[in-house]
Amino acid sequence: MKQPAFLLFLALFIYRQGAAQQSYRAGILPQINLTADGPENWKFNLRIESRQIFAEGRFGEAENGHYRYERTDFAAVLLRKTGVGSTAGAGYLLRLEDGQAIHRLIQQFSVVSRRGTLRTGQRIAADQTFRPGEPPEFRLRYRFSVEMPLQGQNVDPGELYAKLNNEYLGSLQGAAFDLETRAVGVLGINFNDRNKLELGLDYRANEFLDGPARHQFWFYWGWFVGV
Repeated sequence: MKQPAFLLFLALFIYRQGAAQQSYRAGILPQINLTADGPENWKFNLRIESRQIFAEGRFGEAENGHYRYERTDFAAVLLRKTGVGSTAGAGYLLRLEDGQAIHRLIQQFSVVSRRGTLRTGQRIAADQTFRPGEPPEFRLRYRFSVEMPLQGQNVDPGELYAKLNNEYLGSLQGAAFDLETRAVGVLGINFNDRNKLELGLDYRANEFLDGPARHQFWFYWGWFVGV
């Protein structure tokens, strides 16, 4: 799963760990994901996600263990099937954070395929974020994922599965460029074809190019419902 690139980023983190104090935050990342079928090859996706922090600080210093609500996202994306296993979509995200409304436009293209018992996916996405009093932020992101059944050859109703994601994001805001990497591992249960639940860990790191890296550790749970 893009192991050479992931190991390169890991080496950068280790190098930076010895050069400067890095910050961290840890918390929970719950998500509700609703998908509705439209006419012909169209679908509509609505996602609600919240981030809540339980610990943050710098490695090697006293921990700040106070609970802090960070933000809530509401995202709506219109998707259209463009081929066998491929979809294209565009949408809008509203983020409520620190009493402000932050707006984001989203464009994405994804491809899903099967390799034996594995289900692999790739997604290329771009977004543009607009915050009050700040220059717009432009991001380009690539994600590779693999899903595997833990019972049998396919993920049937009532069965468990595992999923791994690896994502890279480049962002530009004004003259500032940043790079972020994400690694997610989850365990899921497929209640039926329209209802599944995922639990796992989400690790993220950024700002390791020009300064002390920022690490994020999230306990993730996602509920996916087809309506």
